[in-house]
Amino acid sequence: MNKKTSRQPLPARHVKQPLSAETMNRMVALYSAGQWQQLEELAQQTVKQHPEHVFGWKALGKCRLQLGKAVEAIEALERAAKIAPADADTQNDLAITFFNLGRREESIAAYRRLLQLAPGSAAAHDTLGAQLSDLGRFGEAEVEFRRALEIDPNYFQARINLGFVAGAMERWSEAEGWYRLVLQTHPDFGEVHRRLGDLLSRLPGRGVEAIPFLERAIALNPADAGSIVTLGNVLMAEKRIEESRALFLRAQQIQPLITWPSKLAKPAFSVLLLDAPGAGSTPLNYLAGHAPYDCHFVGIMADLNHDVAMLRSKADLVFNMIADADNGKDVLPLALALADQFDCPVINHPRKILQTDRASIARALADIPLCRVPKTRRFEPSTLAGEAGQQALAEFTLPFLIRCAGTHGGDDFEKVDTLAAATDFVNRNPDATIYVSNFIDYRAPDGYYRKYRLIFLDDQILPYHLAIHDHWMVHHFRTDMANQEWMRKEEEAFLKDPHSVFNAAHYESLRKASAAIGLDYCGIDCSLDQQGNIVVFEANATMLVHDEKNPTFAYKNPYIGRIKEAFDHMLAVKTGGQR
Repeated sequence: MNKKTSRQPLPARHVKQPLSAETMNRMVALYSAGQWQQLEELAQQTVKQHPEHVFGWKALGKCRLQLGKAVEAIEALERAAKIAPADADTQNDLAITFFNLGRREESIAAYRRLLQLAPGSAAAHDTLGAQLSDLGRFGEAEVEFRRALEIDPNYFQARINLGFVAGAMERWSEAEGWYRLVLQTHPDFGEVHRRLGDLLSRLPGRGVEAIPFLERAIALNPADAGSIVTLGNVLMAEKRIEESRALFLRAQQIQPLITWPSKLAKPAFSVLLLDAPGAGSTPLNYLAGHAPYDCHFVGIMADLNHDVAMLRSKADLVFNMIADADNGKDVLPLALALADQFDCPVINHPRKILQTDRASIARALADIPLCRVPKTRRFEPSTLAGEAGQQALAEFTLPFLIRCAGTHGGDDFEKVDTLAAATDFVNRNPDATIYVSNFIDYRAPDGYYRKYRLIFLDDQILPYHLAIHDHWMVHHFRTDMANQEWMRKEEEAFLKDPHSVFNAAHYESLRKASAAIGLDYCGIDCSLDQQGNIVVFEANATMLVHDEKNPTFAYKNPYIGRIKEAFDHMLAVKTGGQR
């Protein structure tokens, strides 16, 4: 007998219900009215009932953005993008949200997807270029800005951005041309006056040309503290001291702190940086740029009162940028008094900087094995005049070096072969403090002079560059290295393996030199004589470290990048790494 098998009823098949026009219209009305909380509640109900419908996810993402729930908004927007990958509006929202969260690479990827969907958007190309530029990817940024102009030749913001990129890549005349082109059609655009003035102020011999552009920028925007400071710097270089000081005070009153925000949405920590106009500062544009921490710059000047409680709230760490013991001799005591009011670590404390003038460094390093430091003396104005001055100069062996205190890059600096030439230098600079030091012939057997720059950073010694020249006064910009492949190859070999130049004994001497100098961060310029001694030219915290925009020297960037990584790591260690 066959037994009948009983059949169970099949479960009811889920039938997708269309999202009603009434619900969509209600969400649109709530969005238009800015009723974000109500919209979020309705959108949550909608996506629960209609998870396959893109409209609810988009509405949920948009209202969460308005409510400041960026992370939750991304979850909804990514769901919407999965359902409707061809929806350009969703990719735009994702790109903006990723950017606001500091997730730059994801933002860039979203903009690239957006441009695949809407390739004719000049604004999207320009925005993508701006993000690439912020990351230092200037070549890629330039492509996007040019594409924006191809789409819309009147898109003047792309011209401004092309000016910035050209300047960042050291194509100065091209940058100037873009800014001037914008001013032809937008003569009252303060941002361009500011950018052009800033560019001209940084070009040798063109500072005076910057003045009218900066003045116009300030007239158009009287609260533009940045332009006021730049103009102050130009006037200081032109020896218009009182005018520059008045501008610096005005800028400080407008904006007590200038902040470079962290590249992260949540900064790892906060650094307060002490700076002063004309005092010789540690160049930090590269080292502290695009960093995982906030940087707050405060100016130090006489008769300027600071809100110490406010400054303490910004300082997990203090970095004293005032690094020239000569140019900063009047302001360093003020910085010292302020620095002593903080209970957090202070990098390159002003008290230490005061001990780093050229004569003090020469004395500090004099007894270190393998360090050959020329005898150096510092003379106050007029003390080298007359017979007493002649007797003081006679202590040095001719030829010797003579320079004005506080100068760098070879300015007001000579090698003299006679006492008469030295006296002539003193007479041409009657109000200057003067350094005199013995000249050490450090020429190598091949007839070239080599200057190595090393960075002392906590307990590390990192190579920065090698400059090779056929003249005793060596600066990288003075050399013919751009045209001499063998020189560049030698520099690259040094950067790759500095121990091939400086042996273990040399490194021991350099470590002792770093300890004797006593700074948390500084550089040393030196060479090797034919006996294998380290010839020290100078050591201080004013030395420039920056990445190379010139493709000819791009081989240096991986090694320069290590200095920035070590710099950021040093600050993180000093603070414990977080707020």
